[in-house]
Amino acid sequence: MKKGFTLIELLVVVLIIGILSAIAVPQYNKTVAKARAAEGLSKINTLYQALEVYKLANDDYPSFGTQNPTQDQMNQALDIDMNLGTGYGYTYYPWAYVAITYSKSPVVFYITKGLSDTPSEIMYQKGTAGCFAYPSYPGGINACKSLCGELTVFSPGGAEGCLMK
Repeated sequence: MKKGFTLIELLVVVLIIGILSAIAVPQYNKTVAKARAAEGLSKINTLYQALEVYKLANDDYPSFGTQNPTQDQMNQALDIDMNLGTGYGYTYYPWAYVAITYSKSPVVFYITKGLSDTPSEIMYQKGTAGCFAYPSYPGGINACKSLCGELTVFSPGGAEGCLMK
Protein backbone atom coordinates (compact mmCIF):
# COMPACT_ATOMS: atom_id res chain seq x y z
CA MET A 1 0.00 0.00 0.00
CA LYS A 2 1.27 3.48 -0.94
CA LYS A 3 1.63 6.15 1.69
CA GLY A 4 0.36 9.70 1.03
CA PHE A 5 -2.78 11.71 0.54
CA THR A 6 -5.42 11.04 -2.07
CA LEU A 7 -6.51 13.71 -4.53
CA ILE A 8 -9.85 14.05 -2.73
CA GLU A 9 -8.13 14.66 0.61
CA LEU A 10 -5.92 17.35 -0.94
CA LEU A 11 -8.93 19.03 -2.58
CA VAL A 12 -10.78 19.09 0.74
CA VAL A 13 -7.80 20.74 2.45
CA VAL A 14 -7.50 23.35 -0.34
CA LEU A 15 -11.24 24.02 -0.12
CA ILE A 16 -11.07 24.53 3.65
CA ILE A 17 -8.10 26.92 3.27
CA GLY A 18 -10.03 28.84 0.59
CA ILE A 19 -13.09 29.20 2.82
CA LEU A 20 -11.00 30.39 5.77
CA SER A 21 -9.22 32.91 3.52
CA ALA A 22 -12.53 34.20 2.18
CA ILE A 23 -13.58 34.93 5.76
CA ALA A 24 -10.27 36.24 7.10
CA VAL A 25 -9.17 38.65 4.32
CA PRO A 26 -12.25 40.95 4.43
CA GLN A 27 -12.08 41.06 8.23
CA TYR A 28 -8.39 41.95 8.02
CA ASN A 29 -9.14 44.76 5.54
CA LYS A 30 -11.82 46.18 7.86
CA THR A 31 -9.39 46.11 10.77
CA VAL A 32 -6.72 47.92 8.73
CA ALA A 33 -9.25 50.59 7.62
CA LYS A 34 -10.32 51.08 11.24
CA ALA A 35 -6.69 51.54 12.31
CA ARG A 36 -6.11 54.06 9.47
CA ALA A 37 -9.17 56.06 10.55
CA ALA A 38 -8.07 56.11 14.19
CA GLU A 39 -4.59 57.18 13.08
CA GLY A 40 -6.10 59.94 10.93
CA LEU A 41 -8.19 61.19 13.86
CA SER A 42 -5.12 61.32 16.08
CA LYS A 43 -3.17 63.21 13.43
CA ILE A 44 -5.97 65.73 12.77
CA ASN A 45 -6.18 66.50 16.49
CA THR A 46 -2.42 67.12 16.62
CA LEU A 47 -2.62 69.30 13.52
CA TYR A 48 -5.59 71.23 14.91
CA GLN A 49 -3.72 71.99 18.13
CA ALA A 50 -0.70 73.23 16.13
CA LEU A 51 -2.98 75.46 14.02
CA GLU A 52 -4.56 76.92 17.15
CA VAL A 53 -1.12 77.66 18.66
CA TYR A 54 -0.12 79.35 15.39
CA LYS A 55 -3.32 81.43 15.42
CA LEU A 56 -2.73 82.52 19.02
CA ALA A 57 0.80 83.67 18.14
CA ASN A 58 -0.06 85.31 14.80
CA ASP A 59 -3.76 86.32 15.10
CA ASP A 60 -4.64 84.24 12.02
CA TYR A 61 -4.16 80.81 10.50
CA PRO A 62 -1.24 80.34 8.09
CA SER A 63 -1.75 80.93 4.37
CA PHE A 64 -0.13 78.65 1.80
CA GLY A 65 -1.68 79.91 -1.44
CA THR A 66 -3.06 76.42 -2.07
CA GLN A 67 -5.73 74.19 -0.58
CA ASN A 68 -3.34 71.23 -0.62
CA PRO A 69 -0.13 72.25 1.18
CA THR A 70 2.66 69.74 1.28
CA GLN A 71 3.70 68.02 4.46
CA ASP A 72 6.91 70.09 4.51
CA GLN A 73 5.00 73.38 4.10
CA MET A 74 2.64 72.48 6.95
CA ASN A 75 5.46 71.28 9.22
CA GLN A 76 7.56 74.39 8.58
CA ALA A 77 4.71 76.88 9.06
CA LEU A 78 3.48 75.25 12.26
CA ASP A 79 6.92 74.32 13.60
CA ILE A 80 5.96 70.67 13.97
CA ASP A 81 7.48 67.42 12.78
CA MET A 82 4.52 65.33 11.68
CA ASN A 83 5.01 62.47 9.25
CA LEU A 84 1.68 61.66 7.64
CA GLY A 85 2.85 58.42 6.07
CA THR A 86 1.93 56.72 2.82
CA GLY A 87 -1.51 57.47 1.44
CA TYR A 88 -2.19 60.58 3.55
CA GLY A 89 -2.44 64.21 2.41
CA TYR A 90 -3.78 67.60 3.55
CA THR A 91 -6.72 69.71 2.44
CA TYR A 92 -6.81 73.14 4.07
CA TYR A 93 -9.33 75.97 3.99
CA PRO A 94 -8.34 78.38 6.79
CA TRP A 95 -11.81 79.97 6.86
CA ALA A 96 -13.58 76.61 7.21
CA TYR A 97 -11.66 73.42 8.00
CA VAL A 98 -8.51 71.35 7.75
CA ALA A 99 -8.62 67.74 6.58
CA ILE A 100 -6.34 64.79 6.42
CA THR A 101 -7.16 62.63 3.43
CA TYR A 102 -6.36 58.95 3.24
CA SER A 103 -6.37 57.66 -0.31
CA LYS A 104 -5.17 54.17 -1.01
CA SER A 105 -7.77 52.36 -3.08
CA PRO A 106 -10.20 50.88 -2.18
CA VAL A 107 -10.03 52.87 1.09
CA VAL A 108 -10.56 56.63 0.67
CA PHE A 109 -11.80 58.87 3.49
CA TYR A 110 -11.42 62.36 4.95
CA ILE A 111 -10.91 63.23 8.61
CA THR A 112 -11.81 66.89 9.14
CA LYS A 113 -11.60 69.45 11.93
CA GLY A 114 -13.60 72.70 11.79
CA LEU A 115 -11.79 76.06 12.10
CA SER A 116 -14.61 78.59 11.84
CA ASP A 117 -16.01 80.69 14.69
CA THR A 118 -19.02 81.54 12.47
CA PRO A 119 -19.56 78.41 10.38
CA SER A 120 -21.84 78.26 7.36
CA GLU A 121 -22.25 74.54 8.06
CA ILE A 122 -22.01 72.66 11.35
CA MET A 123 -19.10 70.59 10.05
CA TYR A 124 -16.98 73.77 9.89
CA GLN A 125 -17.62 74.72 13.53
CA LYS A 126 -14.39 75.26 15.43
CA GLY A 127 -13.19 72.04 17.02
CA THR A 128 -15.78 69.76 15.40
CA ALA A 129 -14.20 66.63 13.96
CA GLY A 130 -15.73 64.56 11.20
CA CYS A 131 -15.12 61.52 9.05
CA PHE A 132 -16.44 61.46 5.49
CA ALA A 133 -16.31 59.00 2.59
CA TYR A 134 -18.10 58.44 -0.69
CA PRO A 135 -20.21 55.31 -1.33
CA SER A 136 -17.98 54.43 -4.29
CA TYR A 137 -15.26 53.64 -1.71
CA PRO A 138 -16.81 51.10 0.69
CA GLY A 139 -13.50 50.74 2.53
CA GLY A 140 -13.72 54.43 3.44
CA ILE A 141 -17.33 54.05 4.56
CA ASN A 142 -16.25 51.18 6.83
CA ALA A 143 -13.39 53.28 8.21
CA CYS A 144 -15.78 56.11 9.16
CA LYS A 145 -18.31 53.67 10.60
CA SER A 146 -15.57 52.29 12.83
CA LEU A 147 -15.10 55.77 14.34
CA CYS A 148 -18.71 56.75 14.88
CA GLY A 149 -21.14 53.96 14.08
CA GLU A 150 -24.00 55.37 12.03
CA LEU A 151 -23.33 57.69 9.07
CA THR A 152 -25.55 60.32 7.52
CA VAL A 153 -25.49 61.67 3.96
CA PHE A 154 -23.89 65.09 3.58
CA SER A 155 -24.16 67.25 0.50
CA PRO A 156 -22.68 67.94 -1.96
CA GLY A 157 -21.96 64.74 -3.81
CA GLY A 158 -23.62 62.35 -1.40
CA ALA A 159 -20.66 61.83 0.92
CA GLU A 160 -21.54 59.81 3.98
CA GLY A 161 -20.09 60.77 7.31
CA CYS A 162 -20.43 61.71 10.93
CA LEU A 163 -19.46 64.54 13.23
CA MET A 164 -17.70 64.19 16.59
CA LYS A 165 -16.94 66.78 19.25
